[in-house]
Amino acid sequence: MLRGTLPMQIDGGIYSPVITDADGNAVGMLRLVTVPGTSTPQRQSTAGQINLESHLVNTSKVDLSSRYTSGIGISGSAAAALTGDHAQGHPDASSVIGGSLGLRGQVQATVTNTYSASSSAGTMHAIRTNQSHLLASTAVTYHATLIRPDGTETVAPPLTQTRGMDLRVLSKAAATGRPPAATEVRELPDSLERLDGIGLSAAPLDVTGTDGLFNEAEAWLRREGFLPPAPTAAAATGVGARLKQAVRNHEPEHQIRLHAQLNNLRRLNEARSRTGLRAATDSMVDGGHALHFEVPNSTDTGVRRVRLLLTADRDTGQASTHRLVLPGIQVMGLAQMAGSDAEQRGESYSGALGALGSVSGPLRRWGSIGFGGDYQYGQQVTHGDTVGGATGHDQFFIATGQDSHAFDVPVRFALDLYADDGDQPSERFGQNINQAAAPAPAPTVPGAAPVAPAPPVAPTVSGSLRLAVPNGRTHAPATAPAPPARADGAPRPTNAVDRARLDGTDATGTPRPELVRIPDDALIDTVRGSAAIESVFRRAAREIRNQAQQAAPHPGHRPDPSGRRPRHRSCPRRAAARQRVPARRARADGQQDACRRDPARGDHAGQPGRARARTVQELLCG
Repeated sequence: MLRGTLPMQIDGGIYSPVITDADGNAVGMLRLVTVPGTSTPQRQSTAGQINLESHLVNTSKVDLSSRYTSGIGISGSAAAALTGDHAQGHPDASSVIGGSLGLRGQVQATVTNTYSASSSAGTMHAIRTNQSHLLASTAVTYHATLIRPDGTETVAPPLTQTRGMDLRVLSKAAATGRPPAATEVRELPDSLERLDGIGLSAAPLDVTGTDGLFNEAEAWLRREGFLPPAPTAAAATGVGARLKQAVRNHEPEHQIRLHAQLNNLRRLNEARSRTGLRAATDSMVDGGHALHFEVPNSTDTGVRRVRLLLTADRDTGQASTHRLVLPGIQVMGLAQMAGSDAEQRGESYSGALGALGSVSGPLRRWGSIGFGGDYQYGQQVTHGDTVGGATGHDQFFIATGQDSHAFDVPVRFALDLYADDGDQPSERFGQNINQAAAPAPAPTVPGAAPVAPAPPVAPTVSGSLRLAVPNGRTHAPATAPAPPARADGAPRPTNAVDRARLDGTDATGTPRPELVRIPDDALIDTVRGSAAIESVFRRAAREIRNQAQQAAPHPGHRPDPSGRRPRHRSCPRRAAARQRVPARRARADGQQDACRRDPARGDHAGQPGRARARTVQELLCG
């Protein structure tokens, strides 16, 4: 645990699960911060014999399971009562020996259907080197803090170990690299210069500029009850207030809320750490990295949820900078996915039949006593069928035999909050920061010319990404300006030449020499489109919600006596869809403009994106 989480311990600290007492009440959460010391190296390894690697893994996983069970069971018994009293009506049956004799049986049938599915996907960015490294024993100091559910913190005395770690570290020159000489200056490839995506051939080294955004988000989450109160918040005073708080702390609903608040605090701090930001870089530059927070409430839904979306867009007003040359440092990348599902169907039939009997007799003045027993013979037959499948794929990249370069890429960060499953942000923390930093408007002077309205406040803040890129992916400084950033989708309409090239051969069937066939197992370095796909799904979900709200019966609504579904004769989306059919066909032929991305919205605002969303609307209209 301590060895594997050291990068997080030295940057913000690592958090424990929620600690509870014997009754299950939340006690708090521990935060451990580690401060390594310095020492004199003991040994030095031989170059080329040992690899040192640092891996950064980000994985998403979804599990689904459903089970359907249906059954019927019938059971019954029949018995005849026996008595030694033969008089009419058996008036003395309780005072003589008697009993019963009968049969008992049951039949049961059950049908079950179970389906389960699991899928996961992940990316790995790593750097490695086999340069000579140093072995050093160093002192270490541990700082442990207990964060209580009410936000207060209890700091334990620091624990110092004189030889707490044995570290294998690179020399200072190998770890820090060196500034590039005039003849070593390189430039990023176009895809990284435009920040279309990180890809497998680059590794994020650092993310800077997000502290203010997360500070604003943390303050909002604390005010709204998603996080524990701030450590400096005023505690409850007075005997009555403390007694009320003590009683509330033992309520099960309140304990669930305290657990959720502490878990949200851990999730937020892990996401804003250096390791968390580096792991989220792939998502930030294409669609945004989402963080979900929830706490129980007293509404019908029972849970209040919000979503934080951290996005990073290329700051086109500033150029990227070649900062360092990293000799002997190699970049690795891995993309993997795995999926599996299984379905099981079963039928079960069972039956039992047996005899039962009892005997009873008087026990003088103590009443009566009875004994009974039964025997059943049962049998069960079960039939089951299970079918399942699994698939997986991964691609690995490693830049061997070449140095790497560190580049600083200027970006604009935005951290927006979405509530109630909305598709428009309810809070834009970058806008709040810029608005607070803006100068106050000058007072108006009577008779002076009207002052022009202030420009809108930007919802983003300035920051940078530091990337490690292998030498083979960079190029020498270009004499001509870089081409403009291409839009998502096709850069231009297709023409006859493009269609001919798709054939791969000329009119005589000879393969075209200017075309290169890509093998089926070619490495896919960068994939763009997450933002567009998420935008389409959000629009479709919004339309489904709107249609569901419109279809809900209003007070006083009288349903059709025939019970038939009403036809949407005046559906405006259907009428508009009929008018758009020719435009969609022309667009499929490549005669319309390609899908364009609106940087201000972070999604596709062009015609193809709307066409796909409106197709869902057409289906909803009938």
